[in-house]
Amino acid sequence: MEISIHAHHNLEIRLEISHFDTVANIKQKIQSLTGIAASRQTLFFNNALLQDDADVERCNLFDNSRIRLLIRSPVAAESMKDPARVLVRNPISKRHVTVEAALECSVSRLKQSIAESERVAAELFTLFLFGREMDEEAEVRAFPGLGRDDAVVEMVLVFGGTRNNCSSGATAKVLVAVVAANVKLTITVTLSHSFGELRRELERLRKEGKVALPESWIFVFRKEKVMIENAALEKFKVVVGDVIQVHPFAFENAV
Repeated sequence: MEISIHAHHNLEIRLEISHFDTVANIKQKIQSLTGIAASRQTLFFNNALLQDDADVERCNLFDNSRIRLLIRSPVAAESMKDPARVLVRNPISKRHVTVEAALECSVSRLKQSIAESERVAAELFTLFLFGREMDEEAEVRAFPGLGRDDAVVEMVLVFGGTRNNCSSGATAKVLVAVVAANVKLTITVTLSHSFGELRRELERLRKEGKVALPESWIFVFRKEKVMIENAALEKFKVVVGDVIQVHPFAFENAV
């Protein structure tokens, strides 16, 4: 399939990619076509930062998707080798603190550093940058915006598995992959709803003849079987572009 790459200085290219490509692969292809080093590229889709290790399916990219390319100057790219000084706003103390983090460390490790500095349990908050949750598995270097003067990492408190700044009507567009039928559906889900409600929606689509499902099936999310379907999707940290798989129930190796 083809996607289009757009940069702020009127650069526009068409790029052939496969479903198995990662964002890092896409950056290499852009480098081959334009000469822009992959280390200087930051890619966004629907205003979401694309992580280097995410594949096309995880990013929810389709034919003719429009990708925004931010090109860092060579000086800025070189400066990213230095440890990042992260400005964090603590909603409890109402103060801003600065935490230093190595670029190769994970966001999860950054959380631990903040937790130690602020004496708050890491499981009680999550981190947001420019209004978007920071993937805890990603490296700090994946967020070049941290070097900006207006970059403030927000500690968002979590109560009972639900972020206190999330409205109950928050939605996300996800990809549901029916493995047995090799079918993929894009569905907008309400994050406060449960996997059980998503199951009922899929069963409704089956009755309408819009999707073929196994006779007995189970959800698999991030390589884990979903055994508690009455839990809210947001408790599983479902976000835009996530892939939720549907597997036949009687299978031995779900992951």
